[in-house]
Amino acid sequence: MKAAISPLLASLVLAASGSALAQQDSPFARYRQTPPLFIDGTFYGGDNENRTKCSNPLYNGQHATAGQFIVGMVETGDFSINEATDSNITCQYRGRYKYNDDGRLGVDGTYSCTDGRQGTFHTRQVDATGSILTIRMDVQLAVTETCTIDKVINVSRFWP
Repeated sequence: MKAAISPLLASLVLAASGSALAQQDSPFARYRQTPPLFIDGTFYGGDNENRTKCSNPLYNGQHATAGQFIVGMVETGDFSINEATDSNITCQYRGRYKYNDDGRLGVDGTYSCTDGRQGTFHTRQVDATGSILTIRMDVQLAVTETCTIDKVINVSRFWP
């Protein structure tokens, strides 16, 4: 019986070998010794926001939300978070990830919520273990509201 190898493991093996193909196709290509951070699954917790420069000054200040966060990260470079809040608002973060020169995970993408908020985001810091995930990001709202948001998502799960 022949064992199957996952696409992620194949990418890591190719990256570790230093092949030219891996350097072209894999976001993991520059990492030869330490496997990169890879996040996927359902987490529970919340986010904290510090909103500034809002077109409606009433929205400025600190805000917090609790909920479920489903994180998806695939070998092709796609990254997503589906956030279902306790206040019945859902938000989606969709983007592309890469590993920066310092080895840290970076994500840039779009942000939208069922209450009409839309904009872009850029992560400043992503820290994860099997059980805990913390993401600090900059969000710029651009449609119904124009706030600049410094956001921290801090969530956890039982692993494994």
